[in-house]
Amino acid sequence: MGKIAILDELTSNQIAAGEVVERPASVAKELIENSIDAGATSITVEVKRGGISYLKITDNGSGIEKDDMEIAFERHATSKIRSGKDLDAITSFGFRGEALASIASVAEVTMTSKTKTEAIGNRIIVKAGNVLEFEEVGASVGTTIIVKDLFFNTPARYKFLKKDSTEAGYIEDVVEKLALVNTNIAFKYINEGRIIINTNGDGNIVNAVYNIYGKDIANNLVNIDAEFEGIKINGVVGKPTVARSNRTNQVFFVNKRYIKNKTMTTAIEKAYDTLLPIGKFPFGILNIELNPEQVDVNVHPTKMEVRFSDEQLIFRSIYHIVREAVLQRNLIPEIRESNEKNNKTLELNETTVVAIINRPQLESSEKVVGTIHELSNNTKSFREPMVNQKTTVGANFVRTQNNKNDFDYTPKSTINSFKPFMTPTMIEKPKQTYVQEEISKPKEDKREESIFGTAEIIEENKSIPSYKIIGVAFLTYIIIQQDNDMYIIDQHAAHERVMYEKLRKKVLNKQVNKQMLMIPEILELKNFEIQSINENKEMFENAGFEFEEFGENSIKISAVPSEIKDAKPREVFIEMLDDLKPLNNYTGEQKSEEFIYRMACRAAVKANMVLEKQEIESLISQMMELENPFTCPHGRPTAIKFTKAELEKKFKRT
Repeated sequence: MGKIAILDELTSNQIAAGEVVERPASVAKELIENSIDAGATSITVEVKRGGISYLKITDNGSGIEKDDMEIAFERHATSKIRSGKDLDAITSFGFRGEALASIASVAEVTMTSKTKTEAIGNRIIVKAGNVLEFEEVGASVGTTIIVKDLFFNTPARYKFLKKDSTEAGYIEDVVEKLALVNTNIAFKYINEGRIIINTNGDGNIVNAVYNIYGKDIANNLVNIDAEFEGIKINGVVGKPTVARSNRTNQVFFVNKRYIKNKTMTTAIEKAYDTLLPIGKFPFGILNIELNPEQVDVNVHPTKMEVRFSDEQLIFRSIYHIVREAVLQRNLIPEIRESNEKNNKTLELNETTVVAIINRPQLESSEKVVGTIHELSNNTKSFREPMVNQKTTVGANFVRTQNNKNDFDYTPKSTINSFKPFMTPTMIEKPKQTYVQEEISKPKEDKREESIFGTAEIIEENKSIPSYKIIGVAFLTYIIIQQDNDMYIIDQHAAHERVMYEKLRKKVLNKQVNKQMLMIPEILELKNFEIQSINENKEMFENAGFEFEEFGENSIKISAVPSEIKDAKPREVFIEMLDDLKPLNNYTGEQKSEEFIYRMACRAAVKANMVLEKQEIESLISQMMELENPFTCPHGRPTAIKFTKAELEKKFKRT
């Protein structure tokens, strides 16, 4: 007797469900897309227990006729295509005919539907692939599907689901993305009786963004509606002020189908070259419209992967359209008046000077440079990361042409990448030597430690040799001289180590000092971000943050760790929020330790940030007090050392 057997229908459907139905969010996506295909203008999604025990999709679409109700649950039964030729030009979201059959094989599904031509509706209940009920019922035009007890008969799949709030967050993400591209459809998402998403379906993407992301992002958008070599692109991208430290706010669609594609991600990020600091990613919601024959959506059952006939054309179209749109907008954020408890204050955001070349076609060689340092009497300068190393305060920009396609904007008075704090004459004077305070060593330690190394044995309590601050190279590396040694210090890595040691010591000793904000920061966040913050509230509070929920999907930050008071508390908090997802891979003390690592990194001074002489002195002084000043918390060296003898060898003096 042979060993090969044909699987029964239920087993085949359960195998198919493993590809199509990964989690409740997969079910929601398939059913919502069916509603969109049915021409619905209103879709409501309700969930309980993360959609595992209860998921309900209601629409006002065309409905399903009585004769099609039962056959709709058969595998490969679809109204979207008729033959293999139709796969070459798919315009609908569904076409495989696997979703309903797969869902019904691992859950109990109740479908109620009515068409405009029918006098009464119909209801069918299917569980584990078996029809339990099929009857006529009163119903309005459209379709309602209720999915209960998902994965009740596949415990292996059920045990890999995450907690209810996490699964509900995945469904929320699905609804958000479909609402952003189908702006003519009113979406409502209800989780445990609470309305999370509620768009009005007026066709305005800015209103959809406002409902989902909040006012701050909606007020900093650039509209996109253009065509490049036959490729139409519409949507919105964000100004640099709303960039985040991860790519979660980059959403791409092809013919309104949500996809993930590296070519599109690379293109939009390349379009923001020189506009964003390292580690920041632009906000963007883009829909690419092209001939269905130029894209293959039949790559994976989830339909989130596609293949283009010309990847380079897609890249060029996104790059040129986005870059031209962004550069044609005023990127200098406004100084706006805001009322907080009847006190008028000025909100000063990042201030960047943008030099724009008005040419028919933008080239990747263009450089956008410039930073304004706001100075007020008796105050420190308002510092921002420098976009280009050749930018200087108050510089008048001039255009120079190096070759046919290479344009560079530099100040009239060229400055070197090496920025001295003292003139040569000043350095020669003994009075200008910066001598650090005396540091006592334990009695058993008879070694004199220079800033980053060990020298010969000295008498106890002898002061550390003086050093000179030579200057700063590339607005990043501090150069100091000590006796016959020269040290090059990475200002970010050094400050990160200092910040980490301070924060860690205070958190462990539960002696965190808070700095109350004169004007609380109000952050508008997405629902799943609020949940994530609440789940990690203790960690934030132990670090020194003080906050509370403030209305619908908003929080009010009233205090921050004193160590980051000179940074931008709002930005540090948002960046820490972006870092919460990777932290889920850690547990207990490891998670808390990594949280401190990341907060120190976010709050530390950055490369290309201008430091005053006093700030450099303070940084070096604090490094000298550390037990381990040699590396940043993630292992990168804070400094490197060159001896005078090594330099003389390089110049053939020895």
